[in-house]
Amino acid sequence: GRTNSRCHTHFTQLMANRGPSYGLDAELAAKQAEKHDPKLEAEAKAWISALTGESLNGNFMEALKDGTVLCKLANAIKPGSVGKINTGSMAFKQMENINAFLTAATNIGVPKNDLFQTVDLYEAQNPPQVVLSIHALGRQAQKLPGYSGPALGPKLADSNARNFTQEQLNASKAAPTKISQGSHGGASQAGMSDHSREIVKSNAMAKPAEPAQPKYGGSPGNFGGAASAPKPASPSQPKYGGAPGNFGGAGAAPKPASPSQPKYGGSPGNFGSAGAAAPKPASPSHAAPAVASQSHDVPNRGPVYGLDAELAAKQAEKFDAGLAAEAQNWLEALSGQKFPSADFMESLKDGVILCKAVNAIKPGTVPNINTGKMAFKQMENINFFLSAAQSFGVPAADMFQTVDLFEAQNPPQVVNGIHSLGRHASKVPGFKGPHLGAKLADANVRQFSEMQLNAGKAIPSKFSQGSHGGASQAGMHDHSHEIIRKTS
Repeated sequence: GRTNSRCHTHFTQLMANRGPSYGLDAELAAKQAEKHDPKLEAEAKAWISALTGESLNGNFMEALKDGTVLCKLANAIKPGSVGKINTGSMAFKQMENINAFLTAATNIGVPKNDLFQTVDLYEAQNPPQVVLSIHALGRQAQKLPGYSGPALGPKLADSNARNFTQEQLNASKAAPTKISQGSHGGASQAGMSDHSREIVKSNAMAKPAEPAQPKYGGSPGNFGGAASAPKPASPSQPKYGGAPGNFGGAGAAPKPASPSQPKYGGSPGNFGSAGAAAPKPASPSHAAPAVASQSHDVPNRGPVYGLDAELAAKQAEKFDAGLAAEAQNWLEALSGQKFPSADFMESLKDGVILCKAVNAIKPGTVPNINTGKMAFKQMENINFFLSAAQSFGVPAADMFQTVDLFEAQNPPQVVNGIHSLGRHASKVPGFKGPHLGAKLADANVRQFSEMQLNAGKAIPSKFSQGSHGGASQAGMHDHSHEIIRKTS
């Protein structure tokens, strides 16, 4: 109750630099808030402060956002891990610090699956993963030669490799496995009972053994044959008193609920079929696996699991190949450059085509387009494009974020952002096409005189007229054939 409320409030503050989120983003933020552990965060914060001497007060994600503290942490664990720490306030410099820390953590021995991505910290997209990554670094640091600093979490166990001779390996091949021994693994109940005090009857006194009762009905020795039908099983007795089927109450057992009627016709439990019986419920062994256990391949990121897999699957359902093809044709016509590959996201990843497109809409919008292969230069191109789109009037809610394109985290939003730019480009002065989508309507502002405004105040509103809005039943009846009595 109160703990979940505090976690949700904490995550609302963390996501403040991104504004309010809705729909799938809101669902993702809520699930991440449930995974947040304040105790683990406090332990990570204390460990970093002890190693770096930095005081981490206030918002944990904000304190680590520029990457300087993390770079100092890596150098404290292993001197020289980060050669140069950027101290500027430019976004790509701060992200460069975070990348340097992640590289240092990988060199120290932290598995890549345990580390967060740059945007998980810089844009506070996944604070729980940031905390878990710092704990993974704390465990791995204890195995680093020469490290004598404070510990975070348990020390990782050392490997204990077994070396077997060829003779031992050959002997093990002949050993029976548990699978070959069946469900009991060769065990028996010999010696489980004490027979020393049993009275043994002679053969003359012993009565012939009665035939065993069959398990599935029918006469003894007959499994479900045509002999006498089995007696119906009596209702099971409730555990806590009361009549069978009544949990603790004194009255009669409740009547069984009638099967629900299907929505689309057919017998109960049968969807639309007229005569077939309802299907039997599937056994638990054939139940579908949980979504969290499935994986989903994401371009440029490989397979993802759990919450990331669920998010990627929902985004894949939203992706419209037809809209993507229209956006591609429009960008190629504007920029004069063909997409270098069949992959829509990969072709736009460096931001070059996007910058050329906005320059075609309004010349000189992006004066310097980076053509290098360095990640922060390509992300800078994407930022140039986003700033240009905003200057053309595209709402911020319609555009994507840098990582949505650069790391292919949200392809549907990238396509929607380009279509929104196409609609607003038609209103940029001097732009003559090509166009993408319908042109936005022009504002039609009504001007009313003071007399018209005053007259409008006296008109009764629908709300004041009640639910019928002043309607009556006048004219609803035909009175032409009525008999009119004359008065005497």
